[in-house]
Amino acid sequence: MWEDILMKRGGGTITSAAKRLVDQVIDETPRSVNGILDLMYKELERSRDKGLVSGRNLIPTRQELKIYLAKNYNKVRISRTTGKEISGKSNAEMRYFR
Repeated sequence: MWEDILMKRGGGTITSAAKRLVDQVIDETPRSVNGILDLMYKELERSRDKGLVSGRNLIPTRQELKIYLAKNYNKVRISRTTGKEISGKSNAEMRYFR
């Protein structure tokens, strides 16, 4: 049991439903992970109101989402103070876009 937990067997990746949801909300506008999660929640609420979505594991964890976005989408570092693109890591926030 502990070996499975430590080795993360059977987990660690986002579901196909969550991938489709990410693909729906991400566009050319660079957004932070929190911004993408907010859009995912709004889209999920709209879909649930229409009766189109049911099930579990539709929203991934922040870490799972970061890994998926880094592998599949473009990214840029944006300064938290100026809002402009920078190359360094200090005072920067990673944003993802299509």
